[in-house]
Amino acid sequence: MPLEYIGPLKALLLLLMAHTVSAQPMRTPSSKPFLRHVQGLHGIELNAGITAMGKSLAMDWSYYFSPCLQIKAGLGVEVDKLTDTTYRNVATQPVLAYTLFSNHSNLFFNVLGGTKLHFESYRLKKKKENDSHFNIGLVLGAEIELFLMRRLEVLLAGGSRIFFLKSPYGRLDYFLGLGFRISF
Repeated sequence: MPLEYIGPLKALLLLLMAHTVSAQPMRTPSSKPFLRHVQGLHGIELNAGITAMGKSLAMDWSYYFSPCLQIKAGLGVEVDKLTDTTYRNVATQPVLAYTLFSNHSNLFFNVLGGTKLHFESYRLKKKKENDSHFNIGLVLGAEIELFLMRRLEVLLAGGSRIFFLKSPYGRLDYFLGLGFRISF
């Protein structure tokens, strides 16, 4: 793509995002409002991101107890091939999400709190055998939900994790993820 088109494409993308965030649903006498967060709403989400140790991929299920409170749980993996170590991690991260801010249309800001339980395996290049163990920790973070369509939303989440058991990689970790959720 020629470089002279990059600036106009960025401007077009910015205008599209601004329109999506500021767009209000059309109110006609026959239209009924569509509530985004309601008690009993389920969702399946797929997230990809980065952590302190590498790249992550997770699939979560969510359930709304009320318009402001939801639970999320699922399975994920983290992998990385560092210069001197091969690292793998299989985890579950059940969290509660509470909505702090919403425009009640298409934008929601949530705080996250919960736990993480994982089984990590790593191997130093100098050693032939793998070292592995379980670890458990606390998760604190935030999440932004942006509805693109009636049941499809984009999620941006980030935060920190503090582990109780020591590992060779330390007790502090972070995560930053981007994902999609389909609600039903």
